[in-house]
Amino acid sequence: LALGNGVFICLPNLNHCIYRLFLLCGRSVLFAYTFYFFLVFLPYLPFSVLLVLLVGAGFLMLTPLVLFIVHLQQLSEDITYLRAYISAKFLYGITIVGFTILPAFVILDYMHDRTVLQEALHHVYSPNYSESFQADPVSLKKTLTVLKNHKDRSTAFERESQTPYLSSLFKWIVLDNMTLSDYKINSLEKIFMGTSSLDFQSNELINSKNVTLTNIKTNSIFNKQTNNWVSTIELELLNTNEEAWQQEYVTSFELPEGCWISDYYLYVGDKKEIGLLVEKKAALWVYNQIRNTRRDPGILYYLTGNTIAFRVFPFAAKEIRKTGIEFIHRESVDLNIDGEVVHLGESQMATAPLSQKINDQISYVSIQEKKSLPKVQRVPYYHFVVDVSKGKEDSKAAYIQQIEALTSQQLVPQTNARISFTNSDTRTLLFNKKWKDNLKQQTCEGGFYLEHAIKSILTKAYLNASKNYPVIVVLTDSLSHAVLDKNFTSLKFTLPETSCFYVLNKQGTLEPHDLFKQSMLDISDDISAFYFYEKPVLAWPDKKNAIAYLSNDGQPSIVVKGMLQSKDTSIGWTDKNYTAALYMRGEQISQILYPYTSEEQWLDIVKQSFQTQIMTPNTSYIVVETEAQKMMLIKKQKQTLAGNNSLDLEEDPQRMSEPELLIMALLFVLYISYRERKKILYSLSLCFKQV
Repeated sequence: LALGNGVFICLPNLNHCIYRLFLLCGRSVLFAYTFYFFLVFLPYLPFSVLLVLLVGAGFLMLTPLVLFIVHLQQLSEDITYLRAYISAKFLYGITIVGFTILPAFVILDYMHDRTVLQEALHHVYSPNYSESFQADPVSLKKTLTVLKNHKDRSTAFERESQTPYLSSLFKWIVLDNMTLSDYKINSLEKIFMGTSSLDFQSNELINSKNVTLTNIKTNSIFNKQTNNWVSTIELELLNTNEEAWQQEYVTSFELPEGCWISDYYLYVGDKKEIGLLVEKKAALWVYNQIRNTRRDPGILYYLTGNTIAFRVFPFAAKEIRKTGIEFIHRESVDLNIDGEVVHLGESQMATAPLSQKINDQISYVSIQEKKSLPKVQRVPYYHFVVDVSKGKEDSKAAYIQQIEALTSQQLVPQTNARISFTNSDTRTLLFNKKWKDNLKQQTCEGGFYLEHAIKSILTKAYLNASKNYPVIVVLTDSLSHAVLDKNFTSLKFTLPETSCFYVLNKQGTLEPHDLFKQSMLDISDDISAFYFYEKPVLAWPDKKNAIAYLSNDGQPSIVVKGMLQSKDTSIGWTDKNYTAALYMRGEQISQILYPYTSEEQWLDIVKQSFQTQIMTPNTSYIVVETEAQKMMLIKKQKQTLAGNNSLDLEEDPQRMSEPELLIMALLFVLYISYRERKKILYSLSLCFKQV
């Protein structure tokens, strides 16, 4: 553009109609380029004049201004000359259309980037497991590169990759004025390009060392109208370190199925501040910012599955703080909070059946009902997941030998066996006589998106409930290069028999890994035939017409049949309504099983959470200290609710001064230094004259 603009500016203005029309078209198109840099350098105009006066520099900073005047003058001369041959309306029309070509090209390019990015995010965060997806790796790589270049940095001096005005336009069109975390960018690169070093993201919190739980008070009240308990736990926290200030209390605990958080409070000084239920990403963003300014926040939010994160900040040396959490539950529950087991409620208080059928799709199965369900020993079958990512062509022969060696041991029946070929997508076929040919025909490209394959296997096993269950066996050169979530706790209900998947190593040995705790870590080396025939499960509602198979764990279960389409208006969406909580949990399970529906339905679930004041994985309870913090929270919540659920807020909420302010400060220092230097030189010259 710079070269083309220079050529058109320097071409002579000959007296030739067609030639001048050609110049007008070219100069009109490239005027957007000149105008852009005129806008970029306009704020620096006073500083360039100052530099010219002070040190004889700054002429180059005036170039965009001079070029803008020259370019505008040439357009005016072209139009004046051509008006003798062509109508003025036509000439002005050419000029306006030409001026919009470059901006239109940029906008269309950004819209294409948006489409490519959203398709990739859809495949990763809200996939349809029954459909295949092939991304355009070249286009996606270009989009991710642009995205990384346009990301905000923590300081002004790290924004050299930012493009003035265009970065804001890119962020608005492609990202809805949000961003994408570095972890998600690295995930996309590894999934679709097979590049980038990616460590799985930890879902666990490091518990507090200095701040400890010193006292717990509980209170449970049974609501006979809604047939559930409302329990409150008040916690007393102490910073045991006499020298450590600004300490944070951090812990996590597991909620049993059928138990939810319905309120939260934190004492700020002597004042009891009631928690606000807000969208989760906005709450975390605000909490981190308040924590950086060392004010008083407290927060509760879901990590994964039913695991709750609980954080309170700050604690002065030897300071004691009080906070409380309210729960609603139908049956008695035991909570393990920071090593202390708390018992809430008694099942004997119920005046109606504990089990509840919300509608034809959602049912709550109580502990008492599960005791009466028939036990079933389901039969396992192999489901092989073969790594066909980039660079795995030479591994196919070894995979065939490993599978043959394992199947020859006849640890489990080969009936109903499946094989999935996985790179950025997963293609599943029956494990029949053609499995070797199918493996040899696979194209090795992209990354090894093992997480997608396992989620697909688990959800399909639950949706197609049968007397068989999958034993997941992974074939790969190295599990460390796979894209794999830390755990699959949210899908624990889909596989009640076992908590393992296996990696088949080159020695033909199965290495078990825990699906629901540490997916990357081995848990045992002892594999035998009986290992797969684990504990029996419960057939619901009966053995003959089983719709679901439930874990025999002494805990209630929620069964969801089919995909939930819309909100059930027959439910009373009022504060702390237990039936509404069960329905929302059913919606969450439905979105886990059909994740492609989450893009359209997550906003409705957030609104339902606000209506009932019951915390869900999409919302969070947070206590803030000032009205300004509350206003900031509301502003960020509006931003997240208006954007794509897969996108993130800024990773670093703290902003430093804009570059213009730094430049002004630097120029001011230079000016003062120059003036003082001039005074010193003048004083020295007078001294020399006197001498």
